[in-house]
Amino acid sequence: MSDRVPCPRPGCLRAPVETAPDRLTSDLEQRGRRILALYGSCLPASVRDLLASPDAGFRLFEMSGAEPSPLYESVEIGAAICRQERIDAILAVGASCALEFAERVSARFLELDPSGLGLDVLHLFIEPAELQE
Repeated sequence: MSDRVPCPRPGCLRAPVETAPDRLTSDLEQRGRRILALYGSCLPASVRDLLASPDAGFRLFEMSGAEPSPLYESVEIGAAICRQERIDAILAVGASCALEFAERVSARFLELDPSGLGLDVLHLFIEPAELQE
């Protein structure tokens, strides 16, 4: 048995924000309905509107502040949200910083989760220029 902490293998959705919604909702539906979106400074309105819409059937939780080499305290807060809100999956929105943050939150949640099931991570890759729109 390995002494390494398992790290989730994220699914990657690499598409312009305008064309991503259909695929994003179908990918998330396979993972569950309670979604934690992790991102840097802003969540694109199109993503928030899509997931927060009552018609979509998701329960959206958000956490900003993804940065290179995330702080331990931030990872702990993210894992606590996952535990308290019974999150089904994490959506990393942005570039590599958001993905790294989501992977660490998921790994920390796995360490604390008695079921040992962990959380799926889905990465919605968004170029920085698209975040300015």
